[in-house]
Amino acid sequence: MASAIAFKAPLVTDRVVAVTIGSGLVIWSIGSFLSTWGSFYELTLALWLPEFLYSLFYPLLFFGVIRTFTKRVKIAALELLDTAIIAIGFTSVLTAFLLKPAMI
Repeated sequence: MASAIAFKAPLVTDRVVAVTIGSGLVIWSIGSFLSTWGSFYELTLALWLPEFLYSLFYPLLFFGVIRTFTKRVKIAALELLDTAIIAIGFTSVLTAFLLKPAMI
């Protein structure tokens, strides 16, 4: 439902933002469904697939949010680099501090 709202958001004038955030939400939903399905039933897919889909969600969301704050239609290479640095850094910090306690 959240991805449908993001795709059809009337206040978002930049279609790239709507598609990016909406696609990120769809990808996260599919990863969540596969992860939940795999915890209850034998999953014939590779176990890395839900984790890969979760990993794709963050760069798409960060790209969409950063593009939302810019007024220009084109995004410079420096902004893409900033998005990648923020996404990878944030994910690395969360992994370092939260993964070990969650595995216990």
